[in-house]
Amino acid sequence: TMIVTFMFILWSSSLLLNKLLFEKYTMYHVAIDTLNELQESEQRLKDITSSMGEGVLVVNKAGVLTFINPEGERILGSTYNELTEDDGDIYAKIHTEEEYISDNSLIKRSAKEDKILHSDKVKFKRKDGKTFPVSMTVSPIHSQDESKQGVVVVFQDITVQKELESKLEKLALYDALTGLYNRGKFDEVLKSELSRTNRYEGNLSLLIIDIDFFKKINDTHGHQNGDHALKYIANLILSSIRSSDYVARYGGEEFVVILPETDAQSAIELAERIRVSIEQKALKISNDQTIHLTASIGIASRSSRRVSPKVLIEIADQALYKAKKNGRNQIQYVSHHDDTV
Repeated sequence: TMIVTFMFILWSSSLLLNKLLFEKYTMYHVAIDTLNELQESEQRLKDITSSMGEGVLVVNKAGVLTFINPEGERILGSTYNELTEDDGDIYAKIHTEEEYISDNSLIKRSAKEDKILHSDKVKFKRKDGKTFPVSMTVSPIHSQDESKQGVVVVFQDITVQKELESKLEKLALYDALTGLYNRGKFDEVLKSELSRTNRYEGNLSLLIIDIDFFKKINDTHGHQNGDHALKYIANLILSSIRSSDYVARYGGEEFVVILPETDAQSAIELAERIRVSIEQKALKISNDQTIHLTASIGIASRSSRRVSPKVLIEIADQALYKAKKNGRNQIQYVSHHDDTV
């Protein structure tokens, strides 16, 4: 009986051992299969993102970078290993100091607020410390596994786009030849400044400056020297006014100057200084040739009476017409009542 019992125990143990070995073998292969699937999944992610024209970052809840595609490395100028070395704080490595200190990172906000965020007004920095503008979209990653939670960041370097926008904005606001405000910007500024002046019952004056016989300069010395003369006059005017004043090219050979908080007498004195400066300084157009320029200036002021931009320009234009009619190279002021000073 004891022998039978022993044999039964031995047989049962053998069955249990085989079962354990089978389960261990099965678990081992499941683990291998899972690992292979994970590696294949990661490789698939790398393959997909490698063909993208955008940088892709995956950042976990702790702010540690867990993935970056080749384009992301190229844009940032750093490899995955460089971005994860030391403390692995990806925010400090890619954000400007100002944004890092303010703790207003779009990446952090997306994770905290659990929503997709986008911005074209963010700047990243490269390994060499240089900053550049990016367009970025940040999306939260949802997972039951807390270790897999975080955000995915898709970003592009938009330096070229921003430079183009800046050039287009400059073309929309500035005269291409002189670099002064153009007529559109002048109209905008005059409307704003005159509205403020009318509201607070203040003073504002306007000058219209016309280069005398400019057509003759173009015909005699060529359009290139004519352009040179326009830039020369623009710089003379700029050097004569305050930082709070505005000067614009009004069209052709005409310039306008907006003088906030300036009464008629002060405007007359400034206009005369500009006229004398233009008259006394010769413009060198070649090694052995100079030309002398003069200008006629019309002046209008808003003092005690409310006035619209259109009316103020018309008054200054009347004054300019009188200056040209009376022989040019002079200033004329016309008041609201058409009284010439």
